[in-house]
Amino acid sequence: MARSKDRKYDIRTLDRFLRDGKISDEEHQAYLNELPDVAEKAATVEADFEENVLEKKDQE
Repeated sequence: MARSKDRKYDIRTLDRFLRDGKISDEEHQAYLNELPDVAEKAATVEADFEENVLEKKDQE
């Protein structure tokens, strides 16, 4: 389970907490600055994309 501090900054609830004044933009930025850089743990993913898929679906 997420720690309560992390839950406060969860992307699913962040907008609501910011809007309701439960956290400030400064608090949010400070939290982001505390996060470790884990870029070296990223995996490369190959993907093929087909262009205009949504447009084709709308035309059906």
